[in-house]
Amino acid sequence: MGPPLTQATTFIQDGQTTREQVLLKLGIPSRQFEAGRILAWRVGTAGQDLVTVSDYPGEPDLRYNSWPAGSRGYDLIVVFDGSDHVQTHNLVPARR
Repeated sequence: MGPPLTQATTFIQDGQTTREQVLLKLGIPSRQFEAGRILAWRVGTAGQDLVTVSDYPGEPDLRYNSWPAGSRGYDLIVVFDGSDHVQTHNLVPARR
């Protein structure tokens, strides 16, 4: 994971950032697990901006397929606690 992607996700602070703040910044998640307690976004960067690809796992998003192989993206996994604050989050390399 490169520094630009890490910098683009610094707005997420475990124990502080709310579900609403994450959704307003990232939009509709790519996937949901455990009745929405865990949300996932396919993400990459364009300069200093975070780019999300929200329609996966449906029809492939052409923006994602056109990313260079060296920056193919990550899945941003965010877990929320009972009060809708981020409990933990992590970036994992995306698989095509």
